[in-house]
Amino acid sequence: MSTTFKATIEHVTHTTSKATVRTHTFLVDRGVAKGGLDLGPAGGEYMLVSLGGCFTSHAPVRSSTRFVRSRPSRSPMKARRLN
Repeated sequence: MSTTFKATIEHVTHTTSKATVRTHTFLVDRGVAKGGLDLGPAGGEYMLVSLGGCFTSHAPVRSSTRFVRSRPSRSPMKARRLN
């Protein structure tokens, strides 16, 4: 089964964008040290959140289909930009 993901991105300020996914709206911005207003996480931070969210939302479902008991988890995520 194929799933099509859709998002709308709107420019708000010089570094801020408003993203809308389904009924959810959130801001994407750079930190103050990078010239932004820090009104929301940066795009790279949202990438980490998406990877972690994918893992933590799918792992319990997968384990339940194998009759394995799953406990709530915490997954610290860290990335470094390569030059």
